[in-house]
Amino acid sequence: MPHHLIGAVAEVAIAVAAPGGPDQPLLLVGIWDRAANLQGWQALLGDTLGTDHVSPCAAPARADDLSGLPPTYLDVGDPDLFRDEDLTYANRLMQAGVPVELHVYPGGIHAGELLAPDAELSTRITNYRMTALNRAPHSSRAPGGPQ
Repeated sequence: MPHHLIGAVAEVAIAVAAPGGPDQPLLLVGIWDRAANLQGWQALLGDTLGTDHVSPCAAPARADDLSGLPPTYLDVGDPDLFRDEDLTYANRLMQAGVPVELHVYPGGIHAGELLAPDAELSTRITNYRMTALNRAPHSSRAPGGPQ
């Protein structure tokens, strides 16, 4: 099955610079902000948060070698807190030879498809995700798929 990250949290990164420059704080829009992000990482990682002992299973982007990972679908809005780390992760996956489907939505906020499920962008996001999931069993690198 492909690696499917919704509003992906690919790396433990709390401080993210705004597109206007590294000294500008990112304007957070939507339902997930830095405080929620930190709380989520603390809940997942406990005492390993901020250390070199975080498992790549908990934060896949921390793995040195991504070549064994399955095909990956990533989508993110351009103002999303996770945009830059998602793009970095997607690039690393592609460099490792992992098939990646990446969508970046202008104006798409984190989990916006849950806030306005009938909006045109939300419908498009949901359809792309369902198509990727339906394609997963037929992927050449999916367990049980054609080799």
